[in-house]
Amino acid sequence: MIWIITDSASDIVDNQREDLMILPVNITFGEEEFQDGVTLTHRMFYEKLVESDELPVTSQVPPFAFEEAYEKVKAAGGQAIVITLSSKLSGTYQSANIAAGRYEDVVRVIDSENASIGERALVEYALRLKDQGASFDEIGETLERDKTRIRLIALLDTLEYLKKGGRISKAAAVAVYCPLSLSLPYRGEKWWFWARLVVPNRGTIFWQSRSVKAAELIMRSPFSWDIRD
Repeated sequence: MIWIITDSASDIVDNQREDLMILPVNITFGEEEFQDGVTLTHRMFYEKLVESDELPVTSQVPPFAFEEAYEKVKAAGGQAIVITLSSKLSGTYQSANIAAGRYEDVVRVIDSENASIGERALVEYALRLKDQGASFDEIGETLERDKTRIRLIALLDTLEYLKKGGRISKAAAVAVYCPLSLSLPYRGEKWWFWARLVVPNRGTIFWQSRSVKAAELIMRSPFSWDIRD
């Protein structure tokens, strides 16, 4: 049997499949520590995000959690495809590889190079390949080949939490009071700001940046910004 193992950063809820294991990321609010998807639901997370004076801190899935999952797979005589949150965003991929040292014959670890629904899309793709009869090696090779085709775009309707985390200045965070949405496509390694600047009587200027200074430029501009991917 082939298992798919992933972490809770994939935002998969209500898992009904026996061949899918989801290992929780640890989330801390102040002095309270939770396991994502186990002792902390999505609803609870956003409630605490609003109520708490401190931003949450996350920690990677530890190697021993992966080792326990690998041991279960090996004991059942199976194999596992492991799909993790992007290695550029978390050490979870490294944890999965550290634990895989003694299980190389039954485990293949894949860096999704993505997060949230982007990671989930790769997990669901792996399950679909498995259901179609693909072998362990075929699933791994196909995922490695096709994962770069996934593009995650996050839309922000507030800059409040970027301000709290010190990612942008207070001046830029004024945008929270404006009907503004930023489109942030994730390209495996970095988030990008994409924008289209509409200048009266001068046409349209397309622009992109990897810097959070994008928000400040938007707020200081006398022109109309149409932010999109």
